Amino acid sequence: MGASATKADEGGQTCNNNTAKEKAPKLRGKGKGSGTLPSSATSSPATHKKQEAEESEEGKERNKDKERTKQGEENAEGEEQAEGDDEEFPAPPDLTEKQKTIIKESWKALEANVARVGVVLFIKLFETHPDVQEVFMPFKGVDLEEIKHSKQLRAHALRVMGFVNKAVARLDRPDKLVPLVQECGKSHFYYGANIKYIDYVGPQFINSIRPSMEEENQWSPELEEAWVLLFQHIAYLMKSSMKKEMHQ
Repeated sequence: MGASATKADEGGQTCNNNTAKEKAPKLRGKGKGSGTLPSSATSSPATHKKQEAEESEEGKERNKDKERTKQGEENAEGEEQAEGDDEEFPAPPDLTEKQKTIIKESWKALEANVARVGVVLFIKLFETHPDVQEVFMPFKGVDLEEIKHSKQLRAHALRVMGFVNKAVARLDRPDKLVPLVQECGKSHFYYGANIKYIDYVGPQFINSIRPSMEEENQWSPELEEAWVLLFQHIAYLMKSSMKKEMHQ
């Protein structure tokens, strides 16, 4: 978030002292030519009970040690996840109608390459924040060149881009957008995501879309400002939702 088995009698069948003394078989093998069964075979029932009791106590102690270790690991994980729990998340300013229009229009230009944008986003994220890569178990310790061609990364990137698509489509419907983002934050909390990671995504998204839009002469300071503000809103809502779950 075991009970230990007692050892089998080393001498085979249990027997009392008299029988063992009268019918002890010869031992065969190298060294001395004869001998008797090990003393454990001739021990009394009381001795066996004592041994079993000692082994049982040792087993209980081992189990306690395991539980303490596990609890310590869980506490450490909880402390890491709750990093920033006491921080205040100031709400960013609202998007203007012009900024919403800029975002919608630029997204239309990006839709054809969302998978590539998503993959580039995560590669840049892993490059700048290696600790984030370690959280993704399929990619833990894997070389970035190999990850670039991963079907799992592509699938995850498409899911993230699908979320962005839904957010853009709901820019004029805050009653739909806010619950969408809050649910995403809640899900990430239960995935065990560190709350500080949420702020890393927006800047890498900007870095991922800039090159292709610059090639089409569609990039501008106003466009960058609009996307930055949108991701600030997403981060604010997600972190607030995660913080709420921490206190449940």
